[in-house]
Amino acid sequence: MKNVLYIISMTFFFLSCNGQTKNEKNAEAPALRKAVTNKVYDSIAKARYTAAKKYNDSLAIVMQWQPVNTDSLLWRSKNGDIGFPTSSFRMPDYYLAFYMTHFNDEKHTEFKDVIDATTYKLISGDGYGYGAYFKDKKHIYNFWGNSDGGGFEIVDADYKTFENLSDCYARDKNYIYDLRFGKIEEIDAKTFVLIDAEKCIGRDKNGYYNGNDLLTKERLKDDPETRAIINKDKKRNHKKS
Repeated sequence: MKNVLYIISMTFFFLSCNGQTKNEKNAEAPALRKAVTNKVYDSIAKARYTAAKKYNDSLAIVMQWQPVNTDSLLWRSKNGDIGFPTSSFRMPDYYLAFYMTHFNDEKHTEFKDVIDATTYKLISGDGYGYGAYFKDKKHIYNFWGNSDGGGFEIVDADYKTFENLSDCYARDKNYIYDLRFGKIEEIDAKTFVLIDAEKCIGRDKNGYYNGNDLLTKERLKDDPETRAIINKDKKRNHKKS
């Protein structure tokens, strides 16, 4: 009798163990499938990136792009096209370099038909990445970066009074301009003062700004560093008055 009971108990034990193992395997299955899918996706994405990079590199060689001047802000192809060097994001740590040759307007106007390359220069920003302002003898230009390589446009600004304030802001006699988002119509240009160039904080008669965003109490609630900068500015203004 004892032997029978022992056999029965051991049978239930092994069955329960097998059931638990299957459950664990079932629980791990979605994660395993996801890992395999991601691996396959990465493999395909890398293959596409390699092919695209090879095409871009060969195209650059064929077009014989050369810097227009020593600062290499603009390049010229053998066909006379003017290009702005940038890159598009394809996957982590993989970028495709290419030359942007037209503006982001409805007609896709080509740079060579507008930009005077001999007087073209950087006036704000680093020339790439987040954003930048450039000028030639006739126009002000704005570049902004994104995962597709960015955009380039002619800025509707007062050319004679346009000036750089920092790597965050520029201004003319009528408006304040953000490095990336362009004209900020909400800011009063006549009363605007740059408070902190590194943190991109300024103020006008209506309040304080970070870039093109008005800093409300809600925005400042979880930002003690910015609150400290603003409070310091308020104390300084109070002493002047």
